[in-house]
Amino acid sequence: MRANQGQQAGMNQALFEAYFGRAEDVSDHNILIRCVEALGLDPAKAREVLESDQYARMVREDEATYQKAGITSVPAFKTRQVGAFSETPYAGRGVDLDFSLK
Repeated sequence: MRANQGQQAGMNQALFEAYFGRAEDVSDHNILIRCVEALGLDPAKAREVLESDQYARMVREDEATYQKAGITSVPAFKTRQVGAFSETPYAGRGVDLDFSLK
């Protein structure tokens, strides 16, 4: 929904601030609606999307794509669809990144 309204970067920032800045649970629909409202978007439309499975197939396809690339955690970065790296459970133990070329 956000990308369709040209506000993807703004929503990313709002979610980042909610999660990391205020330690809010960004899986809570009320928190998500507050982020939407802060950007001046339609909260009713956002709630409609959250309460439906309108984007479920697309999200599951994206998840599968990243899992196939070896991404198992966030943050993760993908470059030119050829390689991926992400933090691993070994962070802080001398191995901070998992480089996967699959």
